[in-house]
Amino acid sequence: EVDGKVTATAESVQALRASARDDDPAGDMAGALAQWDATAAFVSEVKVSATRDEVIVRKTETLEATLADTSAAVQTVAQAQVDAEGKMSTMWAVKMQLNAQGQYVAASVGLGIENGPGGLQSRFLVSADTFAVVNGINSTLSVPFAVQNGQVFINEAFIADGTITNAKIGDVISSTNYVAGIQGWAIYKNGLFEMNGNGPGQSRLSINNTAVRLYHANGVLGIDLAL
Repeated sequence: EVDGKVTATAESVQALRASARDDDPAGDMAGALAQWDATAAFVSEVKVSATRDEVIVRKTETLEATLADTSAAVQTVAQAQVDAEGKMSTMWAVKMQLNAQGQYVAASVGLGIENGPGGLQSRFLVSADTFAVVNGINSTLSVPFAVQNGQVFINEAFIADGTITNAKIGDVISSTNYVAGIQGWAIYKNGLFEMNGNGPGQSRLSINNTAVRLYHANGVLGIDLAL
C-alpha cells in the first residue's frame, strides 16, 4: 500500500549472457582492466500490475551484441492497459539500432490502439531510411511503393478522387482514353496540348508553342493559327 492505494505486482526476468576476451600475457589483472572484447546478451522481462482502478501488463525482450566498439541491439515491447476511467490502450513495437565507428542508425515499427478524443483509433508507424512494399507474384520481385529520402515513389496508382496542391509532370499527362489524333486529351512536357472528341464524328484541337489547329470531324484542318 502506497499513499492509500493498494497495488499488486508480479515480475519475471530471464537473462542470458555470454562474454569473451583475449587475456593479456601480463595476467588476469590486465584482462580485467580491458573488460570484455565481445558480449552477447538476451533479457526477457514481464511485469503485471493491478490496482482497484487500473491494470497493466508489459513484456520487454532485448537482444544485444557488442564487439569492440561496435554494437547491435533489437528490442521488442508489448503492453496492454485498462483503467476505471475508460482509458484503454494496446501497443506493440520493435526497435533496432546499430552503433559503429561513431555512426548511429535506428529503425522501428510501432502498432497501437487507444481511445482518444475521437474514440478508439489505431496507429501503424514506421521509422526507417527506406520503406518499401515488395511484391513477389510469379517469383518476380517488384517494388510498387517506396519511401526514400523524404520522397514517395509509386510505380502505378489508381485514384478515384484526388486533390493535389502542386504537381510536376516528367513527360506527359493524359486522359485514360487518349489515342493520339483520335480521342482523349494530353499535355506533353514539350508544350504540346491535344484535345480530341470523345468518339467518332467529333472534332479535335491541337495546341503547341507555335500553332493552334482545329480539325473537323473528318480530319480536315479547319482553323490554323500559326506564328
